[in-house]
Amino acid sequence: GLASQLVLHQAAVTPFIEKVKAPVSDIKKQAKRHLDIIAKAQGKTVSPKFAASMPVASVTSTSPTVEKTIERLDAETVNQALVSMGEDFYRLVLGEDGKRSGGQLRFGQKGSFSVALTGSHAGSWHSFETNESGYPLQLLMNNTHGWGLSFKEALEEGARMTGVSPEQIVIPEKVLQRASEKFAAKHSAAHKTDAEKTQARIAAARYYWRSAQPITGTLGEKYLREFRHISGDLSSFRFHPRIKDPETKQYYPGIVVAAANQHRELRATQTILLGPDGNKAKAEHGLNVIKRSRGVVKGAAVLIHKGQTEGHQQVVIAEGPETAASLITALPDAHIYATLGNISNAKELHWLSSKHSTKQFYFAADNDGIHGQAIHKIKDVAATLKYQHDIDCLIAKPSLPGKALDAKVDFNDVLITQGEAGVKKQVGHFDKIKVPEKQKLIDEEIIDGSFMPSKEEWKKVENDWDADFKGLARSYFALTDPTNSEHDKKIFKESFDRYIKEIYLSEPSMKHLNKISPTIAGFAKIKGDATPGLKTQWQDKSYSQEWAALKENDDPSIQSLVKAFDDFINDKTYTIAKGNEKTLNEKALSLSEKKDVFAKLQKIAPKLGAQIQARRDREIERDKGIDR
Repeated sequence: GLASQLVLHQAAVTPFIEKVKAPVSDIKKQAKRHLDIIAKAQGKTVSPKFAASMPVASVTSTSPTVEKTIERLDAETVNQALVSMGEDFYRLVLGEDGKRSGGQLRFGQKGSFSVALTGSHAGSWHSFETNESGYPLQLLMNNTHGWGLSFKEALEEGARMTGVSPEQIVIPEKVLQRASEKFAAKHSAAHKTDAEKTQARIAAARYYWRSAQPITGTLGEKYLREFRHISGDLSSFRFHPRIKDPETKQYYPGIVVAAANQHRELRATQTILLGPDGNKAKAEHGLNVIKRSRGVVKGAAVLIHKGQTEGHQQVVIAEGPETAASLITALPDAHIYATLGNISNAKELHWLSSKHSTKQFYFAADNDGIHGQAIHKIKDVAATLKYQHDIDCLIAKPSLPGKALDAKVDFNDVLITQGEAGVKKQVGHFDKIKVPEKQKLIDEEIIDGSFMPSKEEWKKVENDWDADFKGLARSYFALTDPTNSEHDKKIFKESFDRYIKEIYLSEPSMKHLNKISPTIAGFAKIKGDATPGLKTQWQDKSYSQEWAALKENDDPSIQSLVKAFDDFINDKTYTIAKGNEKTLNEKALSLSEKKDVFAKLQKIAPKLGAQIQARRDREIERDKGIDR
């Protein structure tokens, strides 16, 4: 829900998102999930565009009867591409604290997580803590050390990191036919099994109701009258002398109530186990569940009391049968129902509206204290009933003086403590549950385009003389042009990402871009920051002492590097500063190739040494990728 609000108010929140480096892709993903939830709550289906965008691969038919062509990501290709990223991949997933040791990269305490950088198993990892091992895709799926992604999510993320595109595969008709038949047979068997299980559950529920006896003169009546103080009509309750507990395999006497659906079919029952004294059975000797529902409770309710059939048709819903029965004398004219299992089941009881010709439901709620969820669940029920069926919901909450704020109270507690007069007083007034206005469904295109600068901002960038800026803007316009094919858009997307990266990597370029369009500069920063360790922060304050120490060293190569740095920070002209930054990068890479000098630099300026080494490693991996 927060993500969808960020999308709707992106102009106001973008500076904050930039500040905290929130991943925009995650915000969009969560906003789409919220869209799906809201759509379901309002009784709508997800739009075809969103539904079609959910699978990994799109399927297009090249011949309706002979074959199909699908786009599929190949796991082996993605894995190999991730391996080629070398330690950049592992630093991205595990953090920057990895230390090189021989031909390995070590993470964690005492280097308990190792990555092989050389040899026949280069690119693989092993955890000595959990005794797990694998390659990059397995790490993305690992819950202990990685990101805990599903295989599908890991494949997509790996492809995104490496720029691997889906492959087109032609599937012959025979293979499609076999797969279709196999799926149909499996689905049919599973469906039949589910149906059989459901019927068995309903049969068990009906058995207890039909084999039970009237409540009068039984332990069940004693429980309701003496222990629960209920004086109203008990014809909706029955008594069963032998109810089997599935866990202890023991038999207990108990009460049975039956729940029916809108077609008056008995779909579920609830049993309450009793002890020999007539009170609830004690939770001991392995007996853990005293009150158990059987059958299918969804869409079914227990009619505890039948009120007036003419005139005022008040429908009152309570969470349990004893609570509902406690209201009979206080609300003699109301139709009183009990839900089984959970109050959230009331979402499926909209059929009571047409049965009793009313557009109002009255909830006699349980009050489970300030930390409880019952009231929140009823509000959720109220929203669904209002959005989908135009039913207004009202609520009365029980309370007892002297009870702790976190104590649970229901209307049977009120009956036992304050008598029928106390219950009548507390249900004398129901408050209407306020339901927020129906939320507007955000269009997926709005989500996809969120946090993207306006066309006017891109025009400003296009009109600048810098070639990278022009290329960035023109790539964006081509990418968003609906007349371009999907194949062309992929090419423009690669071009767009390349320009963004080049601009992000240059501090003068980012400063210049910020003058032209702070919005696009912020967008470039968000995109660039999504890849940790990508940029060499030469002017970071934490390096100032190291630069000062390097000035004191008389080695010519180090002095040349220091001079390049001074030129870079002293020249404010954009073109000169950009050129000086390029010279500084080249000097740093050149110095890193001189082992003796670089070892000296690492001792004097370890942080800068790590930055230069990381830059060199990235350049090597990039060159490998180009060769490959």
